[in-house]
Amino acid sequence: MYEDTLLQLSKDTQFRISEPISSPLSERRNPACGDEVSLSADLRHGKIEKLSFHAQGCAVCVASSTALSIHLNGCDLETARTRINQAMDFFNSDSTTEWRADWGAPDLPALGAVRARPMRMHCVKLPWLALQDAL
Repeated sequence: MYEDTLLQLSKDTQFRISEPISSPLSERRNPACGDEVSLSADLRHGKIEKLSFHAQGCAVCVASSTALSIHLNGCDLETARTRINQAMDFFNSDSTTEWRADWGAPDLPALGAVRARPMRMHCVKLPWLALQDAL
């Protein structure tokens, strides 16, 4: 089930920009695996609007970028910070911890399933850390 969710997210193009972003809001790179994520958004008016991303990397990184865009687009900045913290706590927890927040299902549990491969968690966290940097 979770693998299907990750694959669907990695193929979703609703928020993905095909060309590199010339003036990104934030960007992060993982030199260990080559993943790169750049985010674009309008943060004026105290909300995250028009959140989109350009990613070059594995399907897990792209899926995580898509989930981030789905669940944080339109959020006020405080809600976004809270959701990022909840997601990061979940991603950093042990592999038996279940997703407990009332947003993000089934996307976040699918990303959390990657905890079985700890090196891949860097791929999951990359876009979330990029947005956290911007906020």
